[in-house]
Amino acid sequence: ATVNPDFGQVEVDPAVVNLTAFETFFPEKRPFFVAERDLFGFGDIRTFNSYGVPTLFFSRRIGRQPQRALFGSDIAFVDAPDQTTIDAAAKITGKTAGGWSIALLDAVTAAERARFADGNGARGSAPVEPLTNYFVTRMRREINQANTAVGVLLTGVSRDLTDDVLESQLRRNAYVGGVDLNHSWRNRSWFLDGSIAASRVAGTKDVIAQTQQSSAHYFQRPDSKHLTYDPDRTDLTGTFGQAALIKASAPWGGNLAYQWTSPGFESNDLGFERTGDRRAVSTDFHYIQTKPGWLFRDWTFGQFNNLTWNYDGDRVFNNYAAFFEATPKNFSHFFIRMDYSRHIYDDRLTRGGPVARIPSSVNTDIFYATDRRKRWVVEVEWGQNHGRAGLWQQAVNVNLAVQPAPGVRLTLSPQYSADHSLSQFITSVPDPLATSTFGRRYIFATLSQRSLAMVTRADWTFTPALSLQLFAQPFVASGDYKDFKELDRGRTFDFSVYGRDRGSITRDADTYTIDPDGDPATSNLITIGNPNFNFRSLRGNAVVRWEYRPGSTLFFVWQQQRSGEESLGNFRFGRDYGALFRQRPENVFTIKATYWLAR
Repeated sequence: ATVNPDFGQVEVDPAVVNLTAFETFFPEKRPFFVAERDLFGFGDIRTFNSYGVPTLFFSRRIGRQPQRALFGSDIAFVDAPDQTTIDAAAKITGKTAGGWSIALLDAVTAAERARFADGNGARGSAPVEPLTNYFVTRMRREINQANTAVGVLLTGVSRDLTDDVLESQLRRNAYVGGVDLNHSWRNRSWFLDGSIAASRVAGTKDVIAQTQQSSAHYFQRPDSKHLTYDPDRTDLTGTFGQAALIKASAPWGGNLAYQWTSPGFESNDLGFERTGDRRAVSTDFHYIQTKPGWLFRDWTFGQFNNLTWNYDGDRVFNNYAAFFEATPKNFSHFFIRMDYSRHIYDDRLTRGGPVARIPSSVNTDIFYATDRRKRWVVEVEWGQNHGRAGLWQQAVNVNLAVQPAPGVRLTLSPQYSADHSLSQFITSVPDPLATSTFGRRYIFATLSQRSLAMVTRADWTFTPALSLQLFAQPFVASGDYKDFKELDRGRTFDFSVYGRDRGSITRDADTYTIDPDGDPATSNLITIGNPNFNFRSLRGNAVVRWEYRPGSTLFFVWQQQRSGEESLGNFRFGRDYGALFRQRPENVFTIKATYWLAR
């Protein structure tokens, strides 16, 4: 149990640039929730390859950043909390001799308010997160000498929505329940795994309308045959399920899996879900050689594919891949993978608009690591993706680790990526003249994006009771937008560039004005801000841990964050890294003490 816990010694999340419609996933790091986390796991299928289904319990929802943002032309300053306070939480976990595993968790988070000031200096405060209760229970029974396991999971979120604004933005309650099965036979060389779950969320008409229109659902898609957007609904329900047959023993192995997530399934109140409206079939077939030969100690060759459709029958993911990995005689390791993705129909590209066609592409990924038993370890990964329409991506990740002395480990991980996209979404605007795209214009641009990060870690154990941990991530990224364009019609990858193929575009300082038809008398002028960016961030922390008596610990923590942004667009290493260290830092110093009461 915990009351008003502090997680100041937890390593900060890395900086990212996310230009998609979907949330970035960050793993849980807080000790209270990490402990016994496996007992809360639900629906795990032991496949080598699968498309994926939503996560039903994602503990980072508890204590999340407040969900209401204060903004507007009349607000000049906002002081909002970064996280919601966890008033109290209790957890019971364990296993019995009879094969039962039990995990229950209940947490209450406080109502949060943000202070603000308007342009005249008048001050006030407003609620940004309501009092909320989170509950999850998981039970699982192992039988048949642990070869068979059946389990259930139930999660619930209830919010005290006494404020009218919060009531119009947040769901009042959300429930998810499911049953899963894991079965093995023939000395655990074969597995049959499956799970099924259902969800229900409820709230005001405005809230459920927002839920239907969110990136996980897009019920408003104008060309969908099976989705119906209903602004009068006050609840939303859905299901997900999966089943997989797996052969795990050598030398031949593989799996066949089928998964679905219905359009109305929603688990983001206490889970993690990017998108519903999916049906997927996944396969894997591979050969493993574990007997050392004249060249390799072991090696694996295989192929797999994923075919995914939405409920309209549009193929939204379709890739075929082959891979080879091996451990040579010197105990190094390498991995090679090739993917071919056929053209698909993307029902998320226009973010609620018509389906668009994405051309085929080829992806290559190569990984190499030296002997991990040595004092020096080098890992290098290179990947590239090329699409037929001119899209391409490249990324290089290097990991250098050294252990100069017992108890000391240093790691340096430079990461560089470059992307060139022809279809970066900008916005959509209503226009009755855009009849080929159902009365809206969907505006895109060509984006050239670069990013460079330098993740640094140091772990130094002076004695079993005294240690030091360091983490730092300087990160810079740039995005250069050009060739603003609109989608010509649904189910195509055809665009008309403004000022070249249709209409006109003019720039005034940091504002673009688009006349889509070149006739001010009939066109609806579109105004957008300059989307170019140069983002710079430095995140780091240092933690000294001293166990001054068995079970009792002192933490001395220093966290620093720097960030800044400009709208230059081009990437220059020296300029951007130099500007990063000129940003004003935010420093947080924390002393945390724990005392073990048991004897």
